[in-house]
Amino acid sequence: MGKDVEVSIMRTLGFYAAGIGFFVLLYGSVFFTGRIRERVILLDALIASTTPAVDVLMQGPPPSTHGEATAIALARAIYDRINAPLLPDALDWYERLEGLSPLNVSAATALRHGGFGLKGHARFGPCTTMSRTLILALRRLKIQARALYLEADERGLGGGHQMVEFWDEGMWKVIAPSDNAFVWRTHEGRVATAAEIAASAEVFSQVYEAFPHYQYLFHNITRFSLPDAPGWLKSLVGMILPDDGFGPEAPLFFHSPRGLMLRLCLVLASLCAVAAICLRPRRYQDE
Repeated sequence: MGKDVEVSIMRTLGFYAAGIGFFVLLYGSVFFTGRIRERVILLDALIASTTPAVDVLMQGPPPSTHGEATAIALARAIYDRINAPLLPDALDWYERLEGLSPLNVSAATALRHGGFGLKGHARFGPCTTMSRTLILALRRLKIQARALYLEADERGLGGGHQMVEFWDEGMWKVIAPSDNAFVWRTHEGRVATAAEIAASAEVFSQVYEAFPHYQYLFHNITRFSLPDAPGWLKSLVGMILPDDGFGPEAPLFFHSPRGLMLRLCLVLASLCAVAAICLRPRRYQDE
């Protein structure tokens, strides 16, 4: 009898804990839905403001494809809007928490307050935030984009920078949003790929005309993706993370932490609901 009572108490406690967890996570889902909506509104406003610039860029010189013109116009607008530090006191509690995390300042916070990072924070540089904002804006326009990282070479030189690759004309073209939307161009005049920049000293040296003391190199290029993860892990993470979480276009959750948190809240709320049903006291089961 004593053991049955103990089990009953534990089931009841588990039932109420799961119920409380469900409602807390449901509130979290509503909260992050609102935060994502804020990001969408800010990105749409950014995109709308660049439409005239896209038309001008397509006419040249040098003439650009629509994809190139869109990426360059957006990158220039992002550089102009968020090329400044942020003061923690100007942000709300969630924006400060987000900015102090390893993922750094979100695109929504950057566009809302006009800055790329929290002043005094270890992850203060503009390249991550500007690249993230450009990637999300391009994807909003159904243009695939991913982060490109320049890592240090065997001598420890040329690393510590992030830029963006966008898909256009069947290739991944490179743009550096935090370098005032700089692009490298081939001899034909189109925006170059990372492989073309790395293979040609002549193409790479174009950057020195705009930035004589440019310190980054294309000797060690990396992209953040996990194509070799086990199939079961991909399936599990695919239920939680935004689209193509492990795809070759780079994990979107890194650029959209609010989307990640929303998915986590929804999945955990579902688990809490299942646990509450399984642990409900017997008097509810009898009914």
